[in-house]
Amino acid sequence: MTYTPEIEAENKRRMSLYFRQYDPVVGDELMQVIPREKVSLNGSTFYLPTAMCQQFPCLKVGDLDPLRNVDANGKQVAARSRATTDYALKQRLMEIRFRFDFEFWCFHCVSIQDKLSKRQIPFRLNYGQRCAAHAYEEQRLAGTPIRVIIVKARQWGGSTVTQIYMLWLQLYHYTGWHSAIVSQLKNQAINIRAMLSSVIANYPTSVPRFTMTGFENLSNTKYIPERKCRILISSAETPDALRSFDFSMLHLSEVGLWKSTPSKSAEDLVQALYSTVPYVSGTLIVMESTAKGIGNFFHKNYLAAVAGDSVMRPLFVPWFAIENYALFRHTEGGQSIARTADGLPVSAVTDAKRLVEGFSSYQEKQWQQGATLEGIAWYANTQRGLQYSDFMMRSEYPGSDSEAFQAKSNRYYEQEQVEACRHTCCAPLVVGNLRGDAEKGDACLRNLRLTEQHSASDELRVWIRPDAESPQSVTDRFLVVVDIGGLSAKADWSIISVFDRASLAEHGGALERAATWRGHIDHDLLAWKAAQIAHWYGNALLVIESNTLETKDAICIQDNGADHFFTVIDELANSYGNLYMRSVAPEVAGDGVTKRYGWHTNVRTKYLAYDQSRASIRDGEYVEHDMRCCDEMDWLEKKPNGSLGAIVGQHDDLIDTTAIGLYISTREMPMPRKLTRSKATGRQRSGGVASF
Repeated sequence: MTYTPEIEAENKRRMSLYFRQYDPVVGDELMQVIPREKVSLNGSTFYLPTAMCQQFPCLKVGDLDPLRNVDANGKQVAARSRATTDYALKQRLMEIRFRFDFEFWCFHCVSIQDKLSKRQIPFRLNYGQRCAAHAYEEQRLAGTPIRVIIVKARQWGGSTVTQIYMLWLQLYHYTGWHSAIVSQLKNQAINIRAMLSSVIANYPTSVPRFTMTGFENLSNTKYIPERKCRILISSAETPDALRSFDFSMLHLSEVGLWKSTPSKSAEDLVQALYSTVPYVSGTLIVMESTAKGIGNFFHKNYLAAVAGDSVMRPLFVPWFAIENYALFRHTEGGQSIARTADGLPVSAVTDAKRLVEGFSSYQEKQWQQGATLEGIAWYANTQRGLQYSDFMMRSEYPGSDSEAFQAKSNRYYEQEQVEACRHTCCAPLVVGNLRGDAEKGDACLRNLRLTEQHSASDELRVWIRPDAESPQSVTDRFLVVVDIGGLSAKADWSIISVFDRASLAEHGGALERAATWRGHIDHDLLAWKAAQIAHWYGNALLVIESNTLETKDAICIQDNGADHFFTVIDELANSYGNLYMRSVAPEVAGDGVTKRYGWHTNVRTKYLAYDQSRASIRDGEYVEHDMRCCDEMDWLEKKPNGSLGAIVGQHDDLIDTTAIGLYISTREMPMPRKLTRSKATGRQRSGGVASF
């Protein structure tokens, strides 16, 4: 990269965004947390909460006298309780503001321990905490339940701001608003609640105070008698203590580390806790954790929130937005960061031009993600000092949520490749199923129609429909690949992937996912369903991964379960003529048959397929739409014995069909050609034949 004045200006903008320190008494002019109104009070400018100005219109014109006659909730007071002095009026305004202005209340009433100096300091929200408070306040002010899921980087205080926000709701907004803190271990929950006890114990004497006591000799429960609120703690290992209570707020901490047991999964536990909180305005559920791998309950819930398929709102704060992770000058023996007159940290980068023009490709990515030059320099110094690998650094200091969730270091697909695929994922046009005149046999291919009827074990998702109305047709357009799974809910999925090759007819075109069927059904019905889908997609080439059919285990299954898949394939070939066949060397065939139906996966063909898929994804020759396939890309790893497979507890069925589809489309099928409708014959092609 070339160091330019634009880069210098952008770096200053980022420094101001992440590391500014405004005066919470005056109020945040940039209004990062809540909407505010600029008002003039006694000759000074303030930025007060819009909701506060709407309830007390006198503030907009700078008239404080009407506040003398109301209490902190805006209700009329008796004559003896009027704020007759200027000091009493100032106190009245402050108490009113506590209820509307979380940032102001934090700074005035809450003290926390500074991470560097270890001194008790006023709680001034940093960038990440302002992001969290904004998520909470936006939902509360809209009158909706507060639901947020947070992927944490270290050291920005996500748990702190969450718990203090919950305390603020209890002290100033709701009575009898019970809360619970549930962490991986009970000691973690105790530490979080101890912070609240410290806040109450050190509450300023200049304002009405609160107390925190025990509750009926219960060791896991504290009580705020002035507000009739209970604060309970528990752990994921001993959650039963919470089941008999009704809660209005839940703080679920380090959910990604919660362990499942044979009798209870982490998912079951969270769902049981959810049921204790009604879905009404003002209630709160915050689920937060450092990311620990992919495919687990926390990861799935976060992805659902990102996709908009959940009531939870996603939140991630990258490492470079955290003040401790940047190269700044320090004062007082290293106990505090030196700041300029406008409150920004003093940079310790001595040669920004040399830094920028020496960027590695990943440092350029960090800049594109939004990092400051001071942050990038700190990151490089830290990696050198700790001798961390790239994987270890990205795990400890993620710059994006996908980096936070990255799988093991022996992953097969590069994370950047998977991120590129995720960017093209989207909701399907249709979720349903294909139906014909029958479930099997020739009749199943007649009168095909797409219905909305589906289940978790029999579901078709369609992104691209077969285009019967196009003025042009495309030869060899669609490709269908089948991976045969098991029948039980815990077995591997059976997958039917459909790929659209139309754009390959143009220079620079790419293979694109058109549809995915996933389920657990009898193998003979699976074969006919695949034929239905292939027939619907213009008599597409149908590729069946045949390993399951060619093993002794498969024969045993057929003998015991009357599946008879071999017979089904023969029947299918009579009804559907575009089945994929592979060549078999005579010395290998043994029975004299040198062509067999189906793709056979072995050590050689699996790596051929996967290497082709990785190259195609890297070069932008594949467009993915199914997020589930991206998940499988993320957890595919190279095993110690050199084989490829999903991490323990996850599946790789979808990516298997994708890899096979990319190989066959690239290496074996002819390039598609556009034909005018008058030249399209509509007849079925003969089956494709592989070169091995």
